[in-house]
Amino acid sequence: MHHYSRSFYPLLVILIIMMSGCNSLPAPIARLFASETPTPMPTSTPTNLPVYHTFTPTPLPAIQLSSCAFPEDCPDVLNAWAFVEADVESGGVYTIDVPYDQPIVFQASWISLDDETLEANMNFMRFFFEVDGQSYLKHDYITKGFKVDLEDPSLMYPMVSMGYLTEDWQVGEDHTVYYGFEFVRDVFDGWEAYPAGTIYEYTYIVNPVELPTATPTSTATSTPVPTRTPTPRPTQPPATPTEACSLDTQVNIINDTGGWITIYLTGPAKYTFEIPDGEKMLNMCGGSYSYTAYGCGGASINGTAGDGDEIEFWCE
Repeated sequence: MHHYSRSFYPLLVILIIMMSGCNSLPAPIARLFASETPTPMPTSTPTNLPVYHTFTPTPLPAIQLSSCAFPEDCPDVLNAWAFVEADVESGGVYTIDVPYDQPIVFQASWISLDDETLEANMNFMRFFFEVDGQSYLKHDYITKGFKVDLEDPSLMYPMVSMGYLTEDWQVGEDHTVYYGFEFVRDVFDGWEAYPAGTIYEYTYIVNPVELPTATPTSTATSTPVPTRTPTPRPTQPPATPTEACSLDTQVNIINDTGGWITIYLTGPAKYTFEIPDGEKMLNMCGGSYSYTAYGCGGASINGTAGDGDEIEFWCE
């Protein structure tokens, strides 16, 4: 037993020396541990990584934008069509000079026979609003409301409207505003059918200028105001009129401006009337009203009216 033990230790030392350094070994033994030509390491196959899209943030508009879906929401602000000395039609391009410090509003609306018709078709409308080719559409600027029939204020129709109030114009900086809506499917408003692809679009090239803001007098002031931006309207009253209130207040309007005027009335109810040259009797819910009237190229005047009053407007 002792003979084998003494022989084991020298052999162990030799093995440790051989493993401790290949450079000291004879070449035939060294090649058992490492090749003179390095063995290439296995290459990894690249894995396809997911592609991440970087969204470009929408640039800030050159003007300030806020919501004004209905005239009643901003009664002291003129609609862009008021600066056009002609009828405004879908597809038209209009260049308007606007006092740089005067806000203006752009609105597009659609009227239906009843709530069911409106709800059934709203999802098939695509609204759009652009400034200088950049979209600034905000869905919370599109709201539902009611439109009072101009001929019979006892009738009210549900409607959906988009409106933008614009301000902070800079003199010498023109901007193109393009807006409207499109039907992406066939729709029926209760009176007329609109095939898919029907579009109501309006383009205004706004030229901010240094012009004195029209001073209200006992009327309005200088150039005839055209009809408002056309929207799909009822062609006939519904079979069963909706009674909004008792129409106990009558106010007679005499329009001697030579053009259209727009008058907003606030009292027991809110009304917006567009009145052509001539005379018109307004029938409204009973009570007293305050009003703001616009005409003659952008002038305005405020006042009050009650049952039996007669108000005359003219340009100076």
